[in-house]
Amino acid sequence: MWAKGLAAPETSAAFARARELASRVEDASERFSAYYGLWVGHMNRCEPAAMREMPELFLREVTARPNCPEALIAHRVSGTNYLYFGDFADAHEHFQKTIELYDPARHGGFANRSQPIGPAGRHFFRAGQSGQTLPKSRDSPRCDAASP
Repeated sequence: MWAKGLAAPETSAAFARARELASRVEDASERFSAYYGLWVGHMNRCEPAAMREMPELFLREVTARPNCPEALIAHRVSGTNYLYFGDFADAHEHFQKTIELYDPARHGGFANRSQPIGPAGRHFFRAGQSGQTLPKSRDSPRCDAASP
């Protein structure tokens, strides 16, 4: 991924293989990283049909698992997708859910994997509702905080 880039065919092949392997285990959390990696690749290559599939799978699996910490990422990815395709009402709904779910103690580790609430904050800022994200963004770990 880091050598070839997020949009490289080799990166997508690796995430597709990870998805295949993870589909053999019962624990859905094993599939979430694969879904996210595939979604990022589809987004970077501008593949709309495939890009829509990953958030749907992600949401379906987190909905089936109460208290799943990855629900935060599933809603963030869904909101980003809806925003990308111009469906601002649904994007707003998913970003709102992202902010509601965010708990710094529970989701702090996600800062190293993906921005937990960053896109949601940018959405509400553009919509003139930045007050909704400001309190939580102050508690959100910064990506550079994990760096030495």
